[in-house]
Amino acid sequence: MQKININININYLKDFVCKERKKLGIYTILFLSFLRFVVYPMNERYDNKKQELQNEISSYLQDLKIYESKKPEEKKVQTVYKLNPDEFYPPDTKSASIDLALMQIIKYYAEKHKLDIASFEVPKPVKGKWIETIKLKVRINNTTDYKSLFELLDIIKSMPRKTAITHLQIFTSGPNVSMYFSITSYKLVKIP
Repeated sequence: MQKININININYLKDFVCKERKKLGIYTILFLSFLRFVVYPMNERYDNKKQELQNEISSYLQDLKIYESKKPEEKKVQTVYKLNPDEFYPPDTKSASIDLALMQIIKYYAEKHKLDIASFEVPKPVKGKWIETIKLKVRINNTTDYKSLFELLDIIKSMPRKTAITHLQIFTSGPNVSMYFSITSYKLVKIP
């Protein structure tokens, strides 16, 4: 009896393997058909689109070259600045005397309008080829007279020589205002 069971089990296994081979064959055929009829055409379309894009890019670059070659060439205009010697301090004026004159004007105005000057700071002048830049830094503390502060700035800006307020900071604390600003003056190094 045991021999019959072994034969039956072997026959059963043979039938099972045959069925599985058939299923595997069908799945393989379906997979290969999917590759052939779905994936490969997509890949071909992708390659075609890629080639079309490359053609469009090269066509665009050629058109751009043609456009650039036909475009009129813009002439570069050189801006020439003429220095008016009357607007600057003369070369023989000392930088320290310019700072001192500005300090005296600010002190006089501050005393007249009761402004508290906390400090003056005089950085080293910066010398260029034609012009020397002279700076004076001023700090005015705790005042409630806004109008006087702005009048002082107007007086500095309206000086006859090239003078500018290049840095301005205003700090408030309640009704009090503190102001820190830099005055920049310009002196000719040599007359062009």
